Amino acid sequence: PRVRRTHATAAIIAFFKSLTLAEKLDRNVKIETENAARKEKTEKHLLDLNAHPTPGSAAASMISYTDEDIATLQKPDFLSRFKNIPFATDRHVPIPLGFFRAKSLRHISLHSSTLDTVKTNNLDGTTKKVILDVHKLGDTLGPDILPTLGEHEEAAEHHLRFQSSKDAAGDDGPYATFWHDHHTFFFRQMDKVEYYEAWAPVEAKRRHDFRAEGKTLFDPAAYQFDYQQAKSTFDLRKEF
Repeated sequence: PRVRRTHATAAIIAFFKSLTLAEKLDRNVKIETENAARKEKTEKHLLDLNAHPTPGSAAASMISYTDEDIATLQKPDFLSRFKNIPFATDRHVPIPLGFFRAKSLRHISLHSSTLDTVKTNNLDGTTKKVILDVHKLGDTLGPDILPTLGEHEEAAEHHLRFQSSKDAAGDDGPYATFWHDHHTFFFRQMDKVEYYEAWAPVEAKRRHDFRAEGKTLFDPAAYQFDYQQAKSTFDLRKEF
């Protein structure tokens, strides 16, 4: 049987139970990130056995939360700190995709009162709004184009849920549907692993174009054209 990678002994289980909620969240972020890297290694192995002969190791177990921990996470004041800052920021400036990694979102939630912020005019132009200083926080919370596909897909899933929650019509509304189609296009590409470095900037540009143009109609032909162009340019660079 597979040996559990996290809760290995009774002593370790007891130690994890003694951790504070913040410590559990931080450790689970690390476990989730490492599991994503293992998953990506296995995916590369399945796609090319010669180039990647060894699959990723078994996923580690997450640290369990107590009933008290769960009750704390569900408190309105805790949830509001988690939700309100990103939503307010997104109304004014683009949030880098790296901010939507699990560890970045938890960092925002746990340290919301001490994060770097700036004041900006509200949309009605009459009041000031406090939002995240995305430029100063980039080193801590992550860049817009992430270094690995595993990190990208984790952040993209959270970004999709975040954007979809803003659609008054629900998951089937035009805004939510656009973001579903946007991220799904890249998720479903058969050569996404090999060409991640090539298409990641295309994905970022499409995100920013949507914000600038505000169109909710997804154009698969345009996406496919950009994707193929990025691949061709990438292949040409490798030849020289």
